[in-house]
Amino acid sequence: VREGKFQINSNLSTAAFDTTTVGNGGQLTLNGSYFSNDMGSIGIAAGGSLNISNLAPDGNSAHGTIRVADDGTVSGETAVAGGSLQMANSLVRKIVNDTDSGGVIRAENVKVEVSNSSFIENSISGENRGGAIHIQNKVNGVAASDISNSKFEGNSAIGDWASGGAVSVSAATVNVSNSEFTNNKSDLGGAMTVLLRNKNQKNDNIQRA
Repeated sequence: VREGKFQINSNLSTAAFDTTTVGNGGQLTLNGSYFSNDMGSIGIAAGGSLNISNLAPDGNSAHGTIRVADDGTVSGETAVAGGSLQMANSLVRKIVNDTDSGGVIRAENVKVEVSNSSFIENSISGENRGGAIHIQNKVNGVAASDISNSKFEGNSAIGDWASGGAVSVSAATVNVSNSEFTNNKSDLGGAMTVLLRNKNQKNDNIQRA
């Protein structure tokens, strides 16, 4: 999707998004839909955005992780800041990601906005992080992410060096407000884990209200 908008209001239970790219101000909207296959790696760059609302994925699935990144594949250049992912009014339950970090959302160099959503009993394993959400920045200039009015219950990161039962943040700024974390589990950071980019990065990259 480039320089335009594309909206889906349907059942996505058999959909796969392995080659989807959103760039140059394009917008992909998934409204009232659900999926059970992997979202693949959705490239977002140059002001592109992925908007998800009223999502209720098919649980007990080994798939379903939403992977969004500006890693340079959209522009054909080096990764830059500028894309965004918005999720609202969604209930995401029992998604299992045994491949990489982020049970439900894995975001790299992308601003993430989550509101009025619930993440229940999602999980990752191995040496990965973030049973529900993993946000990681490898470039400078990515806008702060926001999690508001949301619920995280029973999510887990289980395995050697796994961390962040509900949320994992790496070299990113995340504002968390009016949200509830209950019975999330991990040996390192049951509710949340924060990794700093280097010793000079301040501990203010998590703001809680």
